[in-house]
Amino acid sequence: MAAQTDFYEDRLHVFLEKLQEAAVAERIELDGFLHCPCGYKQGNALPEIDGRFAPFDKYARWGGEKDGHAWFYKKLEIPARLRGQNLELRVETQIDGWDAVNPQFIVYLDGVLVQGLDTNHRDIFLDNAKAEYELYIYGYVGSLFARHLEFNATLYRYHDVLRKLYYRLAVPYEITQYLEPNEKTYTDVKTILERALPLIDLREPGSDACLASAEKAIAYLEEAFSDKASTGVTALCIGHTHIDVAWLWTLAQTREKVLRSFSTVLTLMRRYPAYKFMSSQAQLYKFLKEESPELYAEVREMVRQGRWEVEGGTYELRVSASVSDIRLTATVTVAGTGAPNPYEGADVTPYEQADVLSVDDAHFAALLGHAIPDGQTQVDRNICFRDLNRGRSLIFLLVWAVLRAIKNAADRSGHPNLNVLFIWNMPLRAIAKMTGGMVDMAVVDALVREVKGFGWGGVIRLALSLALGWGGGMGILLWVLWIAAPIVFALVMNLIQNASLAKKIEAASRRR
Repeated sequence: MAAQTDFYEDRLHVFLEKLQEAAVAERIELDGFLHCPCGYKQGNALPEIDGRFAPFDKYARWGGEKDGHAWFYKKLEIPARLRGQNLELRVETQIDGWDAVNPQFIVYLDGVLVQGLDTNHRDIFLDNAKAEYELYIYGYVGSLFARHLEFNATLYRYHDVLRKLYYRLAVPYEITQYLEPNEKTYTDVKTILERALPLIDLREPGSDACLASAEKAIAYLEEAFSDKASTGVTALCIGHTHIDVAWLWTLAQTREKVLRSFSTVLTLMRRYPAYKFMSSQAQLYKFLKEESPELYAEVREMVRQGRWEVEGGTYELRVSASVSDIRLTATVTVAGTGAPNPYEGADVTPYEQADVLSVDDAHFAALLGHAIPDGQTQVDRNICFRDLNRGRSLIFLLVWAVLRAIKNAADRSGHPNLNVLFIWNMPLRAIAKMTGGMVDMAVVDALVREVKGFGWGGVIRLALSLALGWGGGMGILLWVLWIAAPIVFALVMNLIQNASLAKKIEAASRRR
């Protein structure tokens, strides 16, 4: 990998943090919520506000038991100056980062179930805000930990043009993190973004000059990227959520996850007319119909409009006394919504029948739509843990061997370790995504250098130590330092930058 010499990624990361903060026109921390612990709700009838509800201040905590629930209630009054504007109400606990068992919520506005909240969807949309709302929030602690949780709610008004600019910069910036610095696409995107930054005036966020500069930068970015639009690759994407019917939570919680996920999708569809969505699990539609006939009717309407795709497929039903004693079988075919089949004319029969053992190279090539790649694993940010044995590092070969041994042992036991399987198939770049900012791409690049065999340069240090009579112990120490120093340096630099950025944000917040 070519060395990164101008800290482009670090500079863009810091600038985007600053721009994200500048996009906030006004924030109001909300209090005055009422709180009532509860079990699983029954239907969507909202509880009466009575003596069971107690005030919940900012120092209070809720939860304390696994799989616990609670209601929060507030008569939300919107300040006169903000009425008629598009606002967002953000709800957070102290738990951050992606986790399938983190706290989650279901939101009711004026008696209507409107959306879910989770670590990826934290904002309640109050478009064209009216004077008053009756707000109920149904909270779920999580399935694995008995945590005592905060409940923080903040009302935001944003500068729309600055927010738009943020995404115009953030999306191409994040794409470059999946590329090598010496690739042409990386260089092209980097050049465009670096030329856009001087156009942006953030000295007085929200001022006329600031907003005008944002409009100018957006116009430049749209024109510059339109010239780069023809890459010879067409990507077709559609919204989707996968919900494990049985995994780390109860079946009753799966029903609630369906309500959260599908209500959020419908809210996004109302906000973004071009947004389309696909769901493939027939059981989830059954849960939705039983739990919320109103949401089910909305989904049916979106299907009718061609915006919600019901994926077709054949399901095999099995009735058994045990896994090895199947008594009855039957098949059910779901037709789907009749969307064009992208594999029309291609022989992908094993995929359509879920017959994994019958997949050969010809079927795989038909699925890809082109010849199978030569199979050579590229040692870069995208290399997965399962392929670390293809590198030149003894350390990462040991990591690979340990993971493989744990995975194989779990597979032989008949109880696969899902956490190990997740890591086994995870690319190195994902470390930067899964550590909440503690690790950045510079650290990942240092790890990639080691996988490529950077550490073997330590042999020279070992030989030099022996030649000078310093001894094998000193030589091995120099070897370890040779390997560890770039990784530790990148990690420390990232921590320093995070701390510096946090101080800047805190100082900016105090000034505002």
